[in-house]
Amino acid sequence: MSKAKASGNYRYVILLTLWLLYFINYWDRISVLTLLPLIREDLNLTHAEVGLAASIFFFAYAVAQLFAGHMADRFGAKIMMRIAITVFTAITFATGLIKNFVHFFIVRVALGLGEGQHWTPSMKVCADWFPAGEKGRATGLYTTSFTIGPAVAPIAATFIAAALGWRSVFFLLVIPGIIGIICLNRYIINKPFEALALGKISKGEYDYIEAGMPPPMGHQEKGVYGRVVADPVFWCYSLIFFFNLAVYWGNTTWISSFLYEQHKLKLSTMGMVAAVPFIVGALSQYLGGIMMDKFFKGRIKPILLISFIGCLPSYYIMSIIPQGNVPLLVTFFILIGFFANLNWGPFVAFIQIRYPREIVGTAAGISNFIGQFGAFLSPVIAGFLILKTESGSDYSNVFIFFTLCSLTAAIATLFLNEQPLTEKMSEK
Repeated sequence: MSKAKASGNYRYVILLTLWLLYFINYWDRISVLTLLPLIREDLNLTHAEVGLAASIFFFAYAVAQLFAGHMADRFGAKIMMRIAITVFTAITFATGLIKNFVHFFIVRVALGLGEGQHWTPSMKVCADWFPAGEKGRATGLYTTSFTIGPAVAPIAATFIAAALGWRSVFFLLVIPGIIGIICLNRYIINKPFEALALGKISKGEYDYIEAGMPPPMGHQEKGVYGRVVADPVFWCYSLIFFFNLAVYWGNTTWISSFLYEQHKLKLSTMGMVAAVPFIVGALSQYLGGIMMDKFFKGRIKPILLISFIGCLPSYYIMSIIPQGNVPLLVTFFILIGFFANLNWGPFVAFIQIRYPREIVGTAAGISNFIGQFGAFLSPVIAGFLILKTESGSDYSNVFIFFTLCSLTAAIATLFLNEQPLTEKMSEK
């Protein structure tokens, strides 16, 4: 094993490129959410309209998952990611041109359809390039892209918006999109055997990767696609995913508005405080992957339970923090950032471990399709839970809602089976 590792590390070039591409993906979408208070004021939108526009992104994103996962399995992940980054870069630019709610609604749908072509193909690449013993760390590191992205975006977006106006943010985001397209075309290769043929990796690294992979689907496993949707564990996982995304995206959607409207923070301060849970979350995500590989020997369930149970007091106390108490806000955003993100590396690795790599894209696409409805419904529900007060807005019920979602996810995790499906099938 050590000899194979010493023979090359192109898989980490792949991982770094995937990280950069998803960082750009999240920078685009988080900038919209960060600037929601300014967009709402400029376009004269209600909280319900903002919640609907924020949520419709996830409906379109969910629909795109079904096609993206299957198409990645069939035609390769790289072409799907190329479509994704081209589309969402163009739509991000168009966001700076919107004039009313209808325009905002349309660009949110288009952005969801574009960005939805990215996630499941990237999981397909991870599944093909990283052996079982490295999946926790690889996925843990990869998922930091969607915490570091949201950490950088609020600071950068509010700084640019304060100086040039919120529309300029979306015009300037074309630059990282173009950089991402160049890196994708140059460095991403669908499978290790293709890279070996191109001379990009050594035979030693190729053998190391293949030695750590689950056996391919045998002739007796032709019905494996049907077995995925017939697998009760798949539906348990998808239910957990639903509530996990409901909490993550409900919080991410409204965090800037919560700080700006309820706690009356200045724009620059709001951006800094909103970045806190994501900065902490990046460290937590990688820690979760290390814990999975090193301390729990590939087990996922203990980390998920620690994550969801830790979220319960963190979200609840956020609902009762006195207005404008920045030290207390920062303290509990640190806790939320840690516990809410600890599970991401292991959670993403679950599909890669349980299902054969030939169908990881399809399995991830179906589960993400289901899970994204949590992300779709949560911002809408939260929008209706926000109460208008004499001093502004009250988000207390929103954080109680997130607490209940975390509790449901913790209960469902108790029923999660971590055994690879290929093992069960071969035993029958």
